[in-house]
Amino acid sequence: MATTNVTVNLPDEVVSALGALATKRGITKTEALRQAIVNEKFFQDTHDGGNEVLIRDTKKDTVSRVLFR
Repeated sequence: MATTNVTVNLPDEVVSALGALATKRGITKTEALRQAIVNEKFFQDTHDGGNEVLIRDTKKDTVSRVLFR
């Protein structure tokens, strides 16, 4: 896969969250950001296709619908 360098300006709290995700998963910030973008595209495509995205809380046995802006 070809790659392109991209420069972005992110708030400090977003950079911190990105670092925390990368550390938790044992990956680089670049890989964490790539995964986040791929996941966001999947969820948006799913929503755009007329589907709902649901989260099931297995401890409370409840289901919540994810809302998209």
